[in-house]
Amino acid sequence: MRYGVAQDDAEALARIAAPNMIIDDASHDYATTRRTFELLFPRLARGEKYVIEDWGWGHWPNWGDKWADMPLLSNLIIELTIATASSSEWIERLEADFRTAIVTRGKMKGPLSLDALWNVRGRSPSLEPAPMIEAPAPPPSFRARLAAVFLPPKT
Repeated sequence: MRYGVAQDDAEALARIAAPNMIIDDASHDYATTRRTFELLFPRLARGEKYVIEDWGWGHWPNWGDKWADMPLLSNLIIELTIATASSSEWIERLEADFRTAIVTRGKMKGPLSLDALWNVRGRSPSLEPAPMIEAPAPPPSFRARLAAVFLPPKT
């Protein structure tokens, strides 16, 4: 176990002996957790596990407003799902339940960039919601159409 090391401090993390399992339960912060994953996941051997706890915090009822403005950690799980589909060489398996996501290391070697793993057929990857398109006004109700035909116009 390691305490007192900034989760995204690449130099400090590199000094830690190669882990055989990683449990990330530190920040609940998307950017920090993502960066830590990119730094530490490649150090695992094939078949070893990287566990991300509390990934669904942003979707839990009664979680509170403390992190209301933070990007959701579930975005990372979506990215890992896409990366798993795009390259099983890095991520051999991804399992998730209510609280925990478990990522099993594949056989690929070298530095990891999640952005580079996304195969989105030439499109720009984005987790941002699509802009809202204003829906057309609903057609008038049957009652309104009848009133327009049979009632005199209001003056």
